[in-house]
Amino acid sequence: MLADNRATFEKSGHYYGLERLTLKDEDPIKFEVFNSRLLAAVLAAREAVKSISASPGIREVGELLFALYTPEGDNVVFSTGIMTHVCTTSCAIKWMIRNDYEDDPGIVEGDVFMNNDCTIGNIHPADPQTIVPIFWEGEVVGWTAGVAHQLEIGGVVPGSVPPLAIESFGSGLLFAAEKIGQNDKIAKPVFERIRRGCRLPNLWVMDERGKLAGCIMVREEIQKVIEEFGIDYYKRAIRELVEEARRIMLDKVKERLIPGKYRGVTFYGYKWKDEPMLPIAANDGVLHLPVEVTIDLDGRITLDLDGVSKWGYHSYNITPPGMTGGYLVGLCHQLAYDRRVNEGTMLAVDLKTPYGTLVNPDYPYASTAIAWVTLMPIYSVFSRALGEAFFARGYKEEIHLICTPTNGEDYGGMSQYGVPFGFTNPDAATACGGGGRGLR
Repeated sequence: MLADNRATFEKSGHYYGLERLTLKDEDPIKFEVFNSRLLAAVLAAREAVKSISASPGIREVGELLFALYTPEGDNVVFSTGIMTHVCTTSCAIKWMIRNDYEDDPGIVEGDVFMNNDCTIGNIHPADPQTIVPIFWEGEVVGWTAGVAHQLEIGGVVPGSVPPLAIESFGSGLLFAAEKIGQNDKIAKPVFERIRRGCRLPNLWVMDERGKLAGCIMVREEIQKVIEEFGIDYYKRAIRELVEEARRIMLDKVKERLIPGKYRGVTFYGYKWKDEPMLPIAANDGVLHLPVEVTIDLDGRITLDLDGVSKWGYHSYNITPPGMTGGYLVGLCHQLAYDRRVNEGTMLAVDLKTPYGTLVNPDYPYASTAIAWVTLMPIYSVFSRALGEAFFARGYKEEIHLICTPTNGEDYGGMSQYGVPFGFTNPDAATACGGGGRGLR
């Protein structure tokens, strides 16, 4: 199904070959009610798990996400929260499909999978994904997943983002898309592995149970939706939602941005020469992060990272799934923040991550412990490029104040008043903008 769907899209230009949104056209109110039911399922799961979580990272900060996927692993709806993992989890599900998990280890109702391997689908190991299949009359009709940031993962140094992890071996406990449970229950050895492998295991254990509970909530609600709307309607409607999001994204770009090429560059410096590092990592360096954004006449956005630095023995590498996750956050931040956003949004854009580089290492054990160090500066330049395109079209309020790494720790530069200015910009993670900066 995954291979056929991709081939159909490349041939027809429409997701699942849907040239017409039949269900929406025939009864738009029913279509919106259906979408609202799906969205309510993932939102309710997130709020419930937040209320029972043992971790302040989830309960107070809200670093938690629940999402629903098609059988092929394409996202349909997702909750508020750490939305960067909408795409990374999609990559993990598709990896399991491509690697014949139907045969080994098998996929049956009640199974539970976990992944935090970044080459499979993640940004850094601190965000383990809990993935559960949704069955209807013996057939996988979808997947639900929960992702939560862990505050301690058993890395070479304490915490969730160990900076001294120069290879994946020191980044913390890794679960490579493993089946961790059956019959809606996580196996005891999994919890024992967590207890023996990290410094603050109780938070991870409790959060893993909470995420599973949330996934079961979503699964049971989706099964109720199928009972109400019918399986044929469900299968068609989830695909129409994806195709509609793709069209919405293209229309928004054509409406709000000026076509052309937008280029920018930023740098990130690190100093490890005088630190107690292994000789291969004991050096000072500067990461070169050039960005080219192409906006086509048909509304397609291409983000090209040609020229980015080679991967290195440090904790700042990132994999293509991680880059894709950040891409969605950037789009939600400035373009896809209303109407419909899901896998279809990503089908309207392209991402080029040159092989062997910082954003697509050819070394399978490259450390991604602090991949955000690379992700945030790149998407700051991407945000600036979109801001220029907004400004060219006349949307002056859509300009965002962009942070640029200056000394390896702070983000900042010079303000409009000519004085030093710096702060960590959380806008790309919260979908909130400063506004009005183009006028100032």
